[in-house]
Amino acid sequence: MDKVELKPIQYRITIVWFGFAAIMFLRCVMITSGNSFVSDDTVWSWYSTSIVPTSGLIFGLWLSVAHDNNQVQNKINKMTANLAQGIVIFYILMVCISISFDTVFKNGTPQAHLTNAQQWLAIIQAPMLALLGKAFFVKN
Repeated sequence: MDKVELKPIQYRITIVWFGFAAIMFLRCVMITSGNSFVSDDTVWSWYSTSIVPTSGLIFGLWLSVAHDNNQVQNKINKMTANLAQGIVIFYILMVCISISFDTVFKNGTPQAHLTNAQQWLAIIQAPMLALLGKAFFVKN
């Protein structure tokens, strides 16, 4: 099985995710500070369930890895690395769709759309979090 260096994968996932989380935070600030048809509670509820859990997991994984005294350069299965990166990118695209196309796919209010989006995003978020855990903790 092909293996790749673990640290570059971890750094890439971290930079992409926190950059995305910051952009979404600014987007939510813009939505809630303007004359929007979406309530502030709905927007921040969407952000706290769609973005915050993954941010917390990545931060916690880095804290855990920082205390690892093992100086051996870990490697990860290439397929696992690609799956982890791919599902993060896929989830980011789904989050962008959920906040960008308020009521395109469904008749209803923007509040209803964001509330519904939380449900289907959670279905994608669960395996993504599992793969992130795998990408940060590799036993050689």
